[in-house]
Amino acid sequence: MHGQASAELMVYIAFFMLIFVVFLLFMLSDFNTDISRRQFIYTKATADQVGDYAAFAIAAGPGFSANFSIPTHISGKEYAIRFVSSGWMYIDINDDRRGLTSYAYPLGFANFSLGCSPSSQCPQNSQRKYTAVDGALYEETKISPAKGWIFFNHTRDSFGEWIEVQ
Repeated sequence: MHGQASAELMVYIAFFMLIFVVFLLFMLSDFNTDISRRQFIYTKATADQVGDYAAFAIAAGPGFSANFSIPTHISGKEYAIRFVSSGWMYIDINDDRRGLTSYAYPLGFANFSLGCSPSSQCPQNSQRKYTAVDGALYEETKISPAKGWIFFNHTRDSFGEWIEVQ
């Protein structure tokens, strides 16, 4: 009799442990989805903030320059902001587990060049390069927000109007 009661008790414990493990796996998968969703929300908020700063610099016109505060990390991870001359801004998040994740946001600026003016050198914390997208070459400026600010300078020279970013 005691052996049968012990066996039944072990079966009940195993059954409830199995239910607990399935529930725990469900909760962990939901937790990881929540982390990805939260990172996307923070990235979008940062992109909206930087896009608004750029739009403000363009609306202010030539001669405007200002520093704007931006977060140094998104969800505890380092990131970079890329401005592409086709009118897009990319936020690249470096994650050790997933690698590089890029989020694209349209800026909607027309007749402006984002980046370094041809008559000046690029700032130290940015770089200028050309990337091929759909067979066309686009100028790209990459900014590291490690300092916690972004600088916009609206200038006009013989090449046209420029928004210099650093």
